[in-house]
Amino acid sequence: MKRVTLKDIARETGLTVNSVSHALNDKSDISPATKERVAEAAKRLGYVPNLAASALKKGKSRTLAIVFDNLFNPYYNIMTHYLANAVSACGYDFLTVVEKDGDRLNAATYRNLLARNVDGILSFLEPDKETAKILRGGALPVTMIGRYCELKNIDYIYADDVRGGYAAAEYLISKGAKRLHYLADRMSCSCARERFQGFLECVEEKGVRYSSSEMGNRPYYEVIEKVMEEIPDCDGFVCFNDHIAIEAQYVASRLRPELKVVGYDDIKEEVKLPGLFASVAIDKEGIAIRAVELLLDRIEGGYSGKGRKVIMPVHIAEYAELKDRAADAES
Repeated sequence: MKRVTLKDIARETGLTVNSVSHALNDKSDISPATKERVAEAAKRLGYVPNLAASALKKGKSRTLAIVFDNLFNPYYNIMTHYLANAVSACGYDFLTVVEKDGDRLNAATYRNLLARNVDGILSFLEPDKETAKILRGGALPVTMIGRYCELKNIDYIYADDVRGGYAAAEYLISKGAKRLHYLADRMSCSCARERFQGFLECVEEKGVRYSSSEMGNRPYYEVIEKVMEEIPDCDGFVCFNDHIAIEAQYVASRLRPELKVVGYDDIKEEVKLPGLFASVAIDKEGIAIRAVELLLDRIEGGYSGKGRKVIMPVHIAEYAELKDRAADAES
């Protein structure tokens, strides 16, 4: 089927292509009656604006890129939902990009987004060294979500992860845990290191024994089963995120039901998943809205200064079924 063009509408209405363009873009030099006639013809013919051509002409696509690295992690799906709502509310479109080469925003991905004429990037990933050099030039505005690096010209919004790691360990200790283990995905990202830092501060302050491990590229259940085998007195897992906590809870329910688990991100707020574990909660929707505001502030010329850091508060979310189990254990 042939795409309907401005020329087709001009031929239908007896107007020039320029007049049709002005009418569709609600220019003041076109009368209301003519605008209505053009709109009716466009609808009748099935005209769809060529947004790519319009973006090329205007230098703006009104499209933002959302970049993350793991489609299996439900946290990214939840956050993309909130980001999409915030982006749409501001009159922008979005595209999602899954970084397949590691857990960093790499230069090839960045250049591809630049070629696609996106106006800015909402990234859950820290840039690799090559991308960091490019970003210093400021070709595309970037807001980083959940992590940070030391680039001075991009904005950051993330949870108070040191406090979150501390709160997670403190919660398990308050439930009677005496031997904790921190389960990380990778310690290469800032949020994992800060959550572990908070965890360490708590266990050392409370005098509780502890250990830690990274998943790397191994299946989560293999790492968790190995920890349970090698540390038989481990009675509490502090997990880097809820994705790990779900698997830890499942393995524990088979091998050591009394073992307590706490996750991070509180995805059970949006997805009613089974599993008896608490989680460090953050205002995910609030983070998404503020992230988009920070990015559009730069895109639309409202701000061009040094990078801003917005740190969001955290708290422990404990669900009714978990409280019921604790009550049953005490009775």
